Amino acid sequence: MKKNILLFFILKTLLFSSSEFITSNGELSFKYNEKYNKITRFNGDMGTYKADIDSLEVGVYYKGEYYFLSDYIISKRFIPQTNIFETVAKLPYGEIKTTYIPSMVDKNSFYIINNYEIKKSETLEFLYLFNMSDKNGIIEYKKTKDYYKYNENIYIKNLKNSMKGYIIPTSDLEAVKLKKIEGSSIKYRGQKIIMSSKVRISDREKSDIIQIRYKKAPNFLSFENSKRLLSLEKSYWMEWLKPIPLVVDTRMQKIMERFLIYLKTSTNGFDYYTNIGLREESKIKDILYTAMTFIRYGYFEDAKQILTRLMQKEEEFSYLKRTKLTIEEVQEGYVYLMYLKKSDDTKFLNENRKKLQNKIDKIVESIKLDFNKKTILEKGYEFKIYYYTYNLLKLYSEMSQEKKYIHMEEILKSYLFKNFISGDGIKKYVLDEKTTYSKWEYILFYGDLETENLKDKLYSGSIFKRYSYFSDKKNIDVEENLSLVGGLYLNNLSKFGDMNILQINEDIEGNAMKIPNKIYLTGGKRYEVNGIDIYLTSKYLNTLYDRSEE
Repeated sequence: MKKNILLFFILKTLLFSSSEFITSNGELSFKYNEKYNKITRFNGDMGTYKADIDSLEVGVYYKGEYYFLSDYIISKRFIPQTNIFETVAKLPYGEIKTTYIPSMVDKNSFYIINNYEIKKSETLEFLYLFNMSDKNGIIEYKKTKDYYKYNENIYIKNLKNSMKGYIIPTSDLEAVKLKKIEGSSIKYRGQKIIMSSKVRISDREKSDIIQIRYKKAPNFLSFENSKRLLSLEKSYWMEWLKPIPLVVDTRMQKIMERFLIYLKTSTNGFDYYTNIGLREESKIKDILYTAMTFIRYGYFEDAKQILTRLMQKEEEFSYLKRTKLTIEEVQEGYVYLMYLKKSDDTKFLNENRKKLQNKIDKIVESIKLDFNKKTILEKGYEFKIYYYTYNLLKLYSEMSQEKKYIHMEEILKSYLFKNFISGDGIKKYVLDEKTTYSKWEYILFYGDLETENLKDKLYSGSIFKRYSYFSDKKNIDVEENLSLVGGLYLNNLSKFGDMNILQINEDIEGNAMKIPNKIYLTGGKRYEVNGIDIYLTSKYLNTLYDRSEE
C-alpha cells in the first residue's frame, strides 16, 4: 500500500498557471491554481518573500483505489461575503467538498475541511501532499499533543481523525519505501511529506479537518466540528461586511463585496498582494484610495486605522519630504477632511486639529509661492494640483463655515477656467494643446451644454459601438479605462459608463475575481496581472460610487 501511495504522488507533475485565486486573512495567504486545482503557494507570513509551502494537494484512498481531487473538480468558488474558498469534486463513489479557510478568528491558522458523501460506509482515507519550500527540514511528531512540527514555524494537526505522517524519498521508485515520521525525521531536498488520515465511520458529520498553524503550536483540541468552524468565520464577516450602499445587480454586488474583502485582508491599507501572494508596501496613492473607499462605503474604523498611521508616522513617507508640493499631499488633506465629514469623529479631530491645520496652511502657502514664481510646481502637474487644492479648500470652507481661504479659492477657480478651453467639443488643458484631455474627472468645467456636446462627439465616432473598451488599441490600460468611466459617470453619461463596466466585470470574473492591470484584446494572453492590485481594486469601487452620486 505504501508503495502505491508513493507512485501515486511522485508521478503527479507540479504545474503552474497564470490564473490563480488568491486569498488571505492579512497574516497568511495562499494561491489556488485554477487550472490544476491545487494550492501552489502558501505563506504563513506575508511580510516575507519566502514561501513556506510550494504546493499542497488533497487525495483520497477508497476501496483499494487512489484519487487526486484535482482530477474531479466540478466547481470552485469563493463562499459569498467571506474570504473562504471552496471546491467540489465528483468522484465515482460520491462527492467531496473541500473548504480552505484563512482564519479571521485565529489569524495564525489555516484550515482545510473535507466534507464527504459516499455511496457506502467503507473506510475513507484522506491524503495531504505537502511540497515544502525549504531544501532541507526537520519534521517532528509530538505524540503527547498529536501534531507535527516542521522546522520552526509550521504546525500540522488533524482536528477530527487520527493522522500519520510519511516522507516520500526521491530515489528509484522500485527500491524505496515510505518513511514513517516517528519522533524527529529529516526531510531532504526534493522530498515531500504525506499526511494520511482515516475517517471514523461513526462520524455523522462526515468530515476531516486539518489545521496548519504558523508560529504557534495548535491548541490541544480534537474532534472539532466543521459546522462550528465555518459558523465562527462566517459570523466574523457578517459583522464586518456592510450592505452595499448602491443600487447594483447581484453580479456587481458579488464583485464589490469580494473587492471590499480584499481591502480588509490587505491588513492596514499600507500593503498589497503581489502575484505570488506576498505582501509589499503600497504606494501612497494606493493607501489614500483605500482609505477613501473605506470612508465612502462606511468602514470608518478601517479608514481611521490607515489615517492614524499616516498621521503618526509621517517620516516614513518620502512625498512629504519633497520641497515642491505634490498631488499626494493635497489628496491626503482631502481624505482627512472627508473622513471627518462622514464619520463625525470628534476625538480624531481634537487629537489632530493642529496637524491638519498645518497641512492645509502649508498647501496654501506652496500655491502662493508658485503663483509668485518663487517656486515652480513639477511641470505637467500644476493644473492637477490647483484643481485638487481648489476642491480641498472648498470642502474645508463648507465644513468649517470659515472664509479663511475664500480668496485663494477664487484665485484658483479663475486660473482653472482660463486654462481649460473648448476645442473640438471635448475640453483641453491649454498647456497641453497636442492631446485631447482624457481626464474627465474635472466636473467643475462641464455644464449641461458641454455634456451634450461630449455625448454627441463620442457617439458620432462610433467607438462605443465597435469596441467594448472604447478603444481600438490592442491592449487596454485598466487604470486609464477606469478614469474614463469615472468621468462618464461624473458627467451624467452613465449609459456609456455602464457599457464599459459590464465588460470589465466579465474580465474580473474571467481572471479569478481579480482586476487585471492590462487586458489584451488580441493574441493568446488575455490578462496582465500583478496579484490583487489594491489601487485598482479601490479605484473600481470608487468609480462605481461616483455612479451613485450622479
